[in-house]
Amino acid sequence: MTAILLLSCSKSNEVPLQVTEEKTASIQTWRYACGPACDAAAWVLVLTDGSSFEAANLPEPFHSQNQDVLVRFNKTGKRNTGYSGTGLELVTILGIRKK
Repeated sequence: MTAILLLSCSKSNEVPLQVTEEKTASIQTWRYACGPACDAAAWVLVLTDGSSFEAANLPEPFHSQNQDVLVRFNKTGKRNTGYSGTGLELVTILGIRKK
C-alpha cells in the first residue's frame, strides 16, 4: 500500500506545455542558414507585442507572407538550432483563423 502511495505522489520530470490565449499575430517567412551554400525558410508568428515564435505545424492555407491572424498555441520550450531552424521557440498551433 505504501508503495502505491509513493508512486502516485511522485512528480514528473516533464515540463507542462503552456497554453496561451488567442493572440493577434502576423505570419512571416524567416530565412536561416542551413549549411554551406544552403538557405532555408521557416514560418514565424510575430505577435503584436513583438515576440516571435517558429510555427512548425502552420496549416497550408496560412502559408502567406504578412497575413494577419488570430491564433492559439502551445509553447514547447524547445528551439530549432544550428542548421535546422531560426533559433526561435517552437510552438504547436491549436487553432488559427484569419483576422
